[in-house]
Parts: sequence; C-alpha cells; structure tokens
Amino acid sequence: MKYVIPGTPIPMKRPRFGSTKVYNPQRQEKLTYGLFLKQKHGLVPLEGPISIQFTFFMPIPKSYSKKKVAQINDGELYFTKKPDIDNLVALMLNCMTGVVYIDDAQVYEIKAKKQFDNVPRTEIVVCQEMNWTNCAQ
Repeated sequence: MKYVIPGTPIPMKRPRFGSTKVYNPQRQEKLTYGLFLKQKHGLVPLEGPISIQFTFFMPIPKSYSKKKVAQINDGELYFTKKPDIDNLVALMLNCMTGVVYIDDAQVYEIKAKKQFDNVPRTEIVVCQEMNWTNCAQ
C-alpha cells in the first residue's frame, strides 16, 4: 500500500509541560494525518509484521542559487539539514498507529530518506511481505 501526504513533512516535537499538566503540542497535526490515512486505508488496521518505507520530500529553498538547484536535480546534493529524519519518522509512526496497523510494535523494518523536491510531500509504502521485492511499490 502506498500513501502520499501532501505538504512539507513535519517532525515530532517534544511534549510541553505546564504548571499542572503535560500536553501534546502536535495534537492537531496527528489528528489531521490520522484522518487522512484513515480515508485512504479504510477502517481495519493491518495485523502481523510490517515493513515501512518513508520518503520525505522537502521543499527547495527559494534562496538557493541556480547552481545548487542544478546539483539537486542531478542528484549531487542531499538534504542534510534539520529536521532530523528520526523525528520525521516518529511522528508518522504515531499517526499510523491504530489506523494503518494496530500497534507500532508490529513494525520490524523501516527504510527512510529525505530529499529535495519542488513538491513537498511524504510518501509511505507499507508492506506485509517479508521481502521488499515482493511488495508493490
């Protein structure tokens, strides 16, 4: 199964502490992503072992020179800035829990990369096969 979430990828933020309680600063983003995935996936979460491949397409800064943009288009320049890839993955895994799969403990393999693109988005490929070559991408 393949999901494409439009928009600039958002990393997981740390919980915030008030004077009497702890609250989640990304509650709205998690609900939005969860509803989007539920519309695409359906009502029944997957069971069993799952592999996930994430590709985070980050926007090309407008301040980049034509030379840098050409390097990006030629695959010579990689996205090595913030946000960290582990925080991007963490938010998506939390949003997918209970929607795409029952629990994130089912995930036995993760492949993730971030790269520049003119159209920012997040592409997710979920596979229940034990071999990536058997999984429809």
